[in-house]
Amino acid sequence: LRRRQRIIDAAAEVLVSKPRPLSVADVADRAGVSRRTVFNYFPSVDDLIIAVGADALDGLVQGLNIGAGTPAITDDPTAVFEEVAAALRGIDLVDTVVRATRILGGTGFEDPRIANLVRDTFVAIADRMTSALTAKHPAANAFEIELLVSALIGGVVVVYKNWVERVGLTDS
Repeated sequence: LRRRQRIIDAAAEVLVSKPRPLSVADVADRAGVSRRTVFNYFPSVDDLIIAVGADALDGLVQGLNIGAGTPAITDDPTAVFEEVAAALRGIDLVDTVVRATRILGGTGFEDPRIANLVRDTFVAIADRMTSALTAKHPAANAFEIELLVSALIGGVVVVYKNWVERVGLTDS
């Protein structure tokens, strides 16, 4: 797991410092591993970019304070929603999304590859959030948690897409 994270961190550094396309050789050099090792963890460059983007958005999951204290005993979906809303309010979402956008290759929703990377990155974050909330709220209905998180993240993607189209990620 440490090697995988080292590869993700190296790829993030390369993506921030160098223009596209991402060079697996650069990532491998920076991580201190072989190209083959990178591909053992990430079958494609896009898989690696999605992992880096999801890592950049991981503040959403960390904001849920997974593992802090004992699991919640409530099965009330409203309480779970309030917890997710508080987590979103607790992070600098603008900075987080701008950073993830740079990692994912810019704001080109007209480019199907970029649009797919953005979608897949947000799906990965939704999966992490769903797993974290399900573990933290074992008495809650897992389907309702997945539906809640998917709706919320889907809404974030709609806001993100419109933000990009209207103001190009300017913090207005």
